[in-house]
This record gives sequence, structure tokens and C-alpha cells, in this order.
Amino acid sequence: MKRIKDGTRIVKGQVLSGTSEKVQLFDGKFTTGYRVTKFVVMENFPTTGKTIVATLKTQRNLTLGFWNFSDDTQIAWASNNAPISTRWGEFSLIDPNNLLIEDLHIEAYVDGESVSVNYYIEMEKFEFASWDGAGQMVRNNVQAGPE
Repeated sequence: MKRIKDGTRIVKGQVLSGTSEKVQLFDGKFTTGYRVTKFVVMENFPTTGKTIVATLKTQRNLTLGFWNFSDDTQIAWASNNAPISTRWGEFSLIDPNNLLIEDLHIEAYVDGESVSVNYYIEMEKFEFASWDGAGQMVRNNVQAGPE
């Protein structure tokens, strides 16, 4: 697998809490894909202090606000204004083995009424053999074996 020079892609936008948004990445080839390197979320009006929980997935299956690190379709998790013992905190974790061939789905949950959630995603583009791409697609579709 080889990183493509100048292959950095930034995706930013807003998703309504309680919904999922699709980011199309598939270029028709099975020899290229993206690895997520940064994922940040924040409310569109940050002074209200609402807790935000967001997930990046390879498949659309709404599980709003629930993280499951054993679910291969979930590749990144982020939160903002999450209560911790001494203050409000931010959290972001990205599975370092993620590799996206097809699409990416962003899902957001907010406590309280529905609001727009800002997201910022950085990705690096890679090139690889077609059989590696096919194998990764199987993994992203959770067909790699029993849970």
C-alpha cells in the first residue's frame, strides 16, 4: 500500500443530530481508498453546552449515541462537551486500521433538541492492489466472519 502524494482530502460540513449523512468516496476503482486521520465535531452554536456524540461508519445503520468498538463498521468516534469529573471534555478516537473504499457515513446525536453538528474529517489517499481493495470492502461490509 502506497500513500498518494498530495492525496490529503478534507471533508467538512454539518449533519442534523439524530440523522446520518453519506460522504461519497468511491472513485470506481478498487485500487484506491482513504484512511481517516482526524475527526472533530462541534455544535453549530457552541455556547449552549449541548453534549455531542458522533460516529464515522462504513455502513448506514443508525445507532445514535451508542458506540461499539467491536463493530467493524464503526471506524471513528468523537464527542464534544461530554461531562467528565472536573470539566467538559472533547474526545476523538480513530481506528488506525481503517481504510475506506466506498462511502463514509457520519452519524450525530445531541442531548436535548435537534441541532446542526459541524464535522471536520481529514483523510489520506492510498493506492494498493485490487485484491487488497476487495478484501477491505468485505471487511467494511462486515462480511469478514461471525461477530
